[in-house]
Amino acid sequence: MERGVEDLNKNDIKLGDNVWFCENIWSARIVYGIIEDIKDEYILVHGKSYDNNSFTGKLHKMFNDVFKTKEQCLQAIKTKNDLIIAAYKEEITDIKSLINFPLEHNVGQCEEYTDYEAIRAYKERAAELGFNIDLENSIERD
Repeated sequence: MERGVEDLNKNDIKLGDNVWFCENIWSARIVYGIIEDIKDEYILVHGKSYDNNSFTGKLHKMFNDVFKTKEQCLQAIKTKNDLIIAAYKEEITDIKSLINFPLEHNVGQCEEYTDYEAIRAYKERAAELGFNIDLENSIERD
């Protein structure tokens, strides 16, 4: 339960159920899919291309990547991101590590390569060390 919600397993779902997940690294949209097949390790979901809350096509999703509700999905993503941010902030202990951090992590605006958690950790730790950092007009994930 490190993700903030209980993990699903194949006994929690049935064919035709909707499950929610983060679409992918390209868009990071929270979408739902309809369960088409259930295997021991994963499920096959299809989307509804005409619904903006869904996706286009079919995907295989692991059980630990899907959620019964959109709210559970959002909570799990927040929990995961908070853990990543905390780990990043542990790397920044002084001015020297603050200066080196953006050299080791992608804190620039680079579309799908932008590390929003690194940006947030960098800005928060910089503020804690007494600096006001403005990275490309406050890049933040929606």
